[in-house]
Amino acid sequence: MKILARSARGAVLFAGVMIATPSEPSFCEPDKVARTAKSGVPIGAQAQTPDGSLTITLTARLQHYNAHPRDARDYYDQDIQSPKSVKFSPDGKKVYVNSLEGSATIAYDPASLAKISVIRHRFGPDNELLISNQPAFDYRFLAVPANGQVNWFSGKPVEMEFSHAGRYLWVSYYRRHYDENSLDPSAVAVIDALSDRIVKVLPSGPIPKYLAASPDGRWMAFIHWGDNTVGLVDISSDMEHFQLTDLIVVEKRLSLDFLKAKKGSARIDRDKECGFCLRGAIFTADSAHLLVGRLSGGGIAVINVSERR
Repeated sequence: MKILARSARGAVLFAGVMIATPSEPSFCEPDKVARTAKSGVPIGAQAQTPDGSLTITLTARLQHYNAHPRDARDYYDQDIQSPKSVKFSPDGKKVYVNSLEGSATIAYDPASLAKISVIRHRFGPDNELLISNQPAFDYRFLAVPANGQVNWFSGKPVEMEFSHAGRYLWVSYYRRHYDENSLDPSAVAVIDALSDRIVKVLPSGPIPKYLAASPDGRWMAFIHWGDNTVGLVDISSDMEHFQLTDLIVVEKRLSLDFLKAKKGSARIDRDKECGFCLRGAIFTADSAHLLVGRLSGGGIAVINVSERR
């Protein structure tokens, strides 16, 4: 079996996982890990549980920091720019990597590591019709670009979620490139996984860092890191009729007007100025409740989906 691990150093790591009967234990050496991280963990490196029951081996790497690697399984790929998340297709035939600073999602064959496609998250006069004209819940644009075209932008892809039995891949954008303080509505792209083409872009609240699909196929939830809210999208109909419905507040909505006024024209640290910093989320098996992690303030918000509270 192969899995992927993320790296902040501009690399995507492929690892083989082997479960074995207990053997002589092998322990991680923190000092050694710190040293090798600076030059890249060598291909073939292993980690093992103390009882020897689980071994992970680094079998390959896609990276953008060493154009002349020594190992043939260490692949230099210029499309890997600050990899933010990875996700396998439900059938396991593709693995997608979100390249945050590259404004792209890249699809690979996980067996051969061959690049299948590169999906660019850039919009302008030639493709702005992909962007839905639905209002972004009740948000206003506070940071309009100089040209006044809020839908001409590059999106910074963060997380992914599949719907419709793997037909559609949803990719959320941390922000539109011109919105440095992440105060504006962001967006979420809907990709047809058969063609690896963007077929629709829906508006969202600020910083939709996480996405969650309900098991019953009715809802896609946008988890807004930026202001303590969760947006619900009705995806029960065909793609052309995906509809933003409700915005649910977790305790208290963060005032973006106040945040902008408080900081003036200075850069806002949105990793800290994020209220409860909502992040990971999952629906219960019956789709009745949505559980949302609060990275700031602690705890898990439990949302009653039918009552929108």
